[in-house]
Amino acid sequence: MKPVTIPTNAASAKTNWNQYSSSRQIQQALNSQTALNGITVAFTTGPTANTSFDVPHTLGRVPVGYHLVKLAAALTIYDGTGATTKSTISLKATVANTEVSIYLF
Repeated sequence: MKPVTIPTNAASAKTNWNQYSSSRQIQQALNSQTALNGITVAFTTGPTANTSFDVPHTLGRVPVGYHLVKLAAALTIYDGTGATTKSTISLKATVANTEVSIYLF
């Protein structure tokens, strides 16, 4: 697999995402962008719907947001009431015990 290079100057900042042939290459491209430096985290939602649960992560800093990547069922993920730290994020889900992946940044 060839390395992914993303321009960092403003004149070249527009990226043609069609040039990447795999999701791994897109992930590498996103990670090279300071504003979207992040990780993908897979987890199972808590045992009770609409109740906070903590998801461990290895981002190494307090995350500023997340995007849904994959859902095993129709549900909504939203911010929990617990503390979000350098190693965990607090979330809630409208459906219990469901596999989810998020891009945490």
